[in-house]
Amino acid sequence: MGAYVHLLEYNNIEGMVLLSELSRRRIRSINKLIRIGRDECVVVIRVDKDKGYIDLSKRRVGTRGYCEMYREIF
Repeated sequence: MGAYVHLLEYNNIEGMVLLSELSRRRIRSINKLIRIGRDECVVVIRVDKDKGYIDLSKRRVGTRGYCEMYREIF
């Protein structure tokens, strides 16, 4: 279980943020953490070329990653 996202930097390839990789805290609702249409900063954990899976993590993004993302937006 998790959330499917489009990777903007990689021509909108679809990847999945696993439920355990969304937050360091206990998650009661995915809708509170991820919203449709909102840009999120994620890290690629694993790529399975044979099956076409890309596993992502929002939890493992450091503060530097968020700073770089907001610098590009603003």
